[in-house]
Amino acid sequence: IDNLMTAMDCDINSDLYRQQSQFVKNLAKMAKRYDVAVILIAHPKKSKDNFDNDSVSGSADITNAVDVVINYERASQSEKEQFDSKATITKNRLTGRLISNENAVKLVYSERSKRIQSYENFDKFKKYSAFDKQEKALELDAPPF
Repeated sequence: IDNLMTAMDCDINSDLYRQQSQFVKNLAKMAKRYDVAVILIAHPKKSKDNFDNDSVSGSADITNAVDVVINYERASQSEKEQFDSKATITKNRLTGRLISNENAVKLVYSERSKRIQSYENFDKFKKYSAFDKQEKALELDAPPF
């Protein structure tokens, strides 16, 4: 769900933080009931500090109610020579395993495939069947889908 504020239908007579809290709790209940993963994008507050669960803008229940919190951020200027972005795990009720900023998963964006890939396994020329079909469709001047 991209992103929290665009997904919510806000009632102007109700407190925004309570609405956010209820929305996230309802998503968590739905995920458990139907055994599905729900990925909710919630942006952090503007800060230069390292990300933690309290960095998310809005209600504290946004990170309290969920099982996993993943932080995805652009690489710093000094890191950009190696990779484009990185991911950390700051909360994990499923296994308890966290990934700190020092051990962040390094990621690279592939302009060709429009995918984010692991820096360690980055294959600039990797072909994806859906992408290849789209390429063939475009070559034939047919709609890609």
